[in-house]
Amino acid sequence: MSEVRPQFTYSPDGELSIVAGLGEGWHNEDKSPEELAQYRSEQEQSLSELDAQPEIEVVEVGGIAVVSIDVTGRFAHSFNNQGDSDIISFLESLNRLLPFHPTDQIDRVFSLDNIYDIGATGVINHHFQRWLDAVGITEEASRSTIGAMALPFGEGFSRRITKDFSYLVGDDYQHANSTSWSVTARSTVFGIEVVEETPDSITYKDGQVRWSYLDISTLGSCACWGVDGMDRSRLTIDTAESMRLYEMGPHNVDYARQSLSLLLGIGSLTYLAARYLGREDVFADTEWGRSETHKKTTPDTV
Repeated sequence: MSEVRPQFTYSPDGELSIVAGLGEGWHNEDKSPEELAQYRSEQEQSLSELDAQPEIEVVEVGGIAVVSIDVTGRFAHSFNNQGDSDIISFLESLNRLLPFHPTDQIDRVFSLDNIYDIGATGVINHHFQRWLDAVGITEEASRSTIGAMALPFGEGFSRRITKDFSYLVGDDYQHANSTSWSVTARSTVFGIEVVEETPDSITYKDGQVRWSYLDISTLGSCACWGVDGMDRSRLTIDTAESMRLYEMGPHNVDYARQSLSLLLGIGSLTYLAARYLGREDVFADTEWGRSETHKKTTPDTV
């Protein structure tokens, strides 16, 4: 069973926690020593910049650095105006901390590949998926997620969402919304190809599996973070490479507070997912079709 180690979370008490990829297993195996040295240098610069800022603490243990941010304390002065420059600088520093496509078997729950002022790319890992299928976005989870997303837009919006909140459950969806914010989980059939590798062979299996998927929206014109329909219809998963399942990408994210808003929303859900104790196999109910096994010309050496 893979280790569940969330890459980032946003807690109910307002702390955004980001794990920086300085340790083993956080880098692509095809990176040269020079590229890895540059990567680590950029991360250390970013950690230094963040550690010098108020309401941010950086703790490094065994080559793994954890950045803890009191979001309200750090950004309260930016949340009630149109100036995003401080948030842009913060997101740029966070982006330099992120490993890209790590090749290990750590389950990061929800992985961040990048984050900018105009959105982010994230990846659902096995543990987030099993939590989403087994528990999903309950009314309590929805309230905390929408509250997190409204935070960067000031106290006025934060008060309004409590009054306007609504929550609906159907046969194949859970949905909550308030004013301009929403969070939805829908159940649908994913078409998948799973690649399973051993030292001397590679097996390709086609199948269909019913999973729930997310869409979250923040203040703006359809400013959201969701799953592309093409991924849901045809998804290739390499179980030997990592615990990554499928991507979530931004749509109509135009400025930094929207990007931070969505980050806090997903972070709030990831906080809950990481605490889920189930360890179900996300492929357990897959209906398998074609299966092909190919022997390697040169088997891997141990």
